[in-house]
Amino acid sequence: MKLNKVDNTRNASMLLKAVFKGQELPKNLLEKNNVVSDFFDKNESLVFLGEEKNYKYESLFGFAKSFFASQARDYQIDLDSFVKGELNLSHVVAAFVNAYNYVNADIYSAKTSKKPEVFNISLFSQANESEYKDALNKASILSEAVNYARNLQITPPNILNSEKLADEVLNELKQYDNLKVTVLNKKQIEELKMGLLLSVNRGSVYEPRVVVIEYNGNKESNDKTVYVGKGITFDSGGYSLKPGRSMLGMKFDMSGSVFVASAMKAIAQLKPQTNVAAIMCITDNRVNGDASLPDSVW
Repeated sequence: MKLNKVDNTRNASMLLKAVFKGQELPKNLLEKNNVVSDFFDKNESLVFLGEEKNYKYESLFGFAKSFFASQARDYQIDLDSFVKGELNLSHVVAAFVNAYNYVNADIYSAKTSKKPEVFNISLFSQANESEYKDALNKASILSEAVNYARNLQITPPNILNSEKLADEVLNELKQYDNLKVTVLNKKQIEELKMGLLLSVNRGSVYEPRVVVIEYNGNKESNDKTVYVGKGITFDSGGYSLKPGRSMLGMKFDMSGSVFVASAMKAIAQLKPQTNVAAIMCITDNRVNGDASLPDSVW
C-alpha cells in the first residue's frame, strides 16, 4: 500500500490530530512530546508536539516514522492540524508520505518470519487540492526512489554482484522514455583504458560494469550536471585486507552508485528543465592469485 492521495471527507478510522503547548488541551492528555493520547469516545487521538518554536520538518518526519512503525489500528490523519509555525500543508504532506513509504517499503530480507499486520492509513484535509497536489506527487516520487536505493543497498553481494546490479538498473530505468541508459562491459572498459577500475576488478570472478544514465531536459543548453557514484559491491580491501570488524558492512560500498541511479529515476519522473547524467562504476574488490598488489602501477 502506498500513501498517495488525500481525502476531503472523514472515514470511520481513528482521527489523529496534532496539539501544541499553549492550546486548550484535555485534562487527561499526556503533555509529553510525540506521545499519542487516545480518546475513544470521540474516535480521536491527539499527539502532543510541544512548543511551536521547536516544531520543524525533521521533528514531524521523525514522529511520523515512529508512529507508523508502531501503528496498532486504522488511522486517518488530520493534516490541517499539523500546519503550524513554519510548516505549511505541503511540508506536512511530504513528511507523512515520506515517513509512511519509508517505514512500509518492501525491502529485501532473507527472514521468513510472518510479517506484522498492516493497518490502514488515510490522509484528511479540508484544504483546496492545489495546496498539496504538487507536494503529494513529489513526495511519492522521491520516497519511491529512496526505497529503490535502500533495497539495492541491503541486498547481499553474493546476490547483487556487479553484473546483476548493472542489469537491475538497466531494467528499472528503461521504463522511462526520457532516459538513455548505456552499459559498458569489460571489453568496452578495456578499450577506454579505465585502468584503475580494471585494477580493482582483477581479483573478482565477475566482470566490471560502467553504467551511464543521461537525461536531457533542456536541449537549448550545453550545461550538464554529472553525478558519479562509487559502486564497489563488496570491498574486502584487496591485498590491503581489511580487519574482520571493518569488513562487515562493506556491501554498502556500492551505495554511491545506487544513489545516483535512484536520483535519475526521480529526475525522469519530475522532468526538470535541466541536463543531468549519472555514472556508476561497478565491481567488487577481493583477493585471488592475480589481484592487484599495493605497488602495482596501472
